[in-house]
Amino acid sequence: MNNSLKSEDLAFRVVQIAVGTCLAAFAVASAGGGTADVIAVSHVSAAVLTRLLLLPSRKRSIREAPRQAPPARPAGARHRIVVVATADDISPLVDDLRERAAEHDSDVVLVCPALNSRLAHWVSDVDGAERAARLRVDAGLRVLVQAGVDALGVVGDPNPLQAIEDALWIHGADELVLVTNADDQLHSSERRVVERAHARYRIPLEHLVAGQPPEVFEPEPLPVADQLAEGPGLAASPAIAGGTETA
Repeated sequence: MNNSLKSEDLAFRVVQIAVGTCLAAFAVASAGGGTADVIAVSHVSAAVLTRLLLLPSRKRSIREAPRQAPPARPAGARHRIVVVATADDISPLVDDLRERAAEHDSDVVLVCPALNSRLAHWVSDVDGAERAARLRVDAGLRVLVQAGVDALGVVGDPNPLQAIEDALWIHGADELVLVTNADDQLHSSERRVVERAHARYRIPLEHLVAGQPPEVFEPEPLPVADQLAEGPGLAASPAIAGGTETA
């Protein structure tokens, strides 16, 4: 699935470069520029747009939102793990998830974001992404239940960070597990999601990728002054607040 999404994303960026280059050339020609001017501006525009839209950029520092703790869980509530899976298939990692759940006799909420290509998002075509996410939820629940994990599943927001926030607000969590594709197969929406989630939420976080050792991130303690000033926390998006669950 990710290969087709990446292909559509690349095609959309190429279209953007072509349109931008043509507009720049047209503007120069309309202003009375000669053929040489039009060609020069076209080359420069294509080079700049290619650098901005296609070539990998340097890693930017994260503009961190204030660190937040998920809403407090009810007293005596069962330990809960929220698993946000952008990977196509979680079955290779089911043993890791089962062991994680067994450690505290946890229940699991599986969230599969409705990842979409830029082109489909641009034309408001979300049906295919939601159907694909529902299939991932159903397949994930099937392997979790077969492994003896008490789990329910939901389709999440197309933006994985928003899907995380929705899940923490709506379902609550004691731990967060992010299951992503390998670096060379990442959907554009998956990039830096682990780093950004760790920067934003004060909750134990584990990152799982099939065939790789788990990455564990412990929450950093909140300074006392920030604890006293901390607000109520997260807000869920309307799209997920009105969603449905699959047990």
